[in-house]
Parts: sequence; structure tokens; C-alpha cells
Amino acid sequence: MWEISYHARSYTGGSAASNQLVRTALFKNGQLIPGTEALTGGHAVMQTTAGQTILEKFDVNDVITLHAYRIGTNPASVISNGDGRTGVMAHWVSPGF
Repeated sequence: MWEISYHARSYTGGSAASNQLVRTALFKNGQLIPGTEALTGGHAVMQTTAGQTILEKFDVNDVITLHAYRIGTNPASVISNGDGRTGVMAHWVSPGF
């Protein structure tokens, strides 16, 4: 059993007239891990960091990835820089269920 935690620093270019959102989530072997979704953004230009922490079982050769996509038509991105504000961490906690 692993404790998996991620945080993603997003930039959204919303405006008073329209929402701009960024949805992030973790995937295991290309499949969404339920409960890992996070949503940031709104009606303003902003940067914010969101994420989730879950417990998940992994097998040998499993691949975990962090995905993000924009909801809206204004500029949006996920930022990773020297501050380490976007990342995925794993910590082994027990042999399993």
C-alpha cells in the first residue's frame, strides 16, 4: 500500500465574463484513480496550488502519471519550476489490504 500525494500549481486567465478552470488527476496505467481529481480557477487571473493524497495499491511495472486539462477558452497552464510546486510523491506505508 502506498500513500500517493500530488500538488499542481496552475495558472488560469479567467475574466469577469467567463470561468477558466484547470482539472488535475492521477492516472495508473492510463486509468483515472478515483478520488484524485482537483479543480482550480474561476473568474479571475490567478495562480493556485491544488492536489490530493490517497492510499493506493501498486503492482510491479505500474505507471502513475499526473494529467491536467483546461476547461474554458482563456489561457491556462500547469507550472513547474525550481520552487517544486508541481509534483507527485509516493511513500510506502504497508504491504496492502
